This record gives sequence, structure tokens and C-alpha cells, in this order.
Amino acid sequence: MKSRRFGCVISGLVWVAIFGFTNFGLALGDPVDRNATNPLAIAFWVEIAVLIVGAFLFYRAQMKDGEF
Repeated sequence: MKSRRFGCVISGLVWVAIFGFTNFGLALGDPVDRNATNPLAIAFWVEIAVLIVGAFLFYRAQMKDGEF
């Protein structure tokens, strides 16, 4: 397996694990104070943004390289 493919697999698995733990934390419920900001909700949207930006950058690199 090429090192680039192996790196993609590892980064994908790490992202899935972090995303799963964040969703698990969100499933446990909101903070006691209803007016408090839930840091897991912020982390959820940051993870979505990181996925989209990372996928875009990877796609651009692959279109220039063409060797995957």
C-alpha cells in the first residue's frame, strides 16, 4: 500500500473516531444550565468544517498529482 493511501486511511479512521466520540457526548445531553454553550456542539461543527476543507485540499492535490 502506498504511503499516501495509508496516510489517508489512518487520518480517516482518526476523524471517524473523534467524530463518533463527539456525537456520543452530544447524545448524553446538554449542560445543566440551558443557557450555557455546549462545547461539544461547537466541536461538532468544527469537525464538519475540517472534513470539508481537508477533502477539498486533498482533491486539489490529487488533481495536480494524478497519482493515487
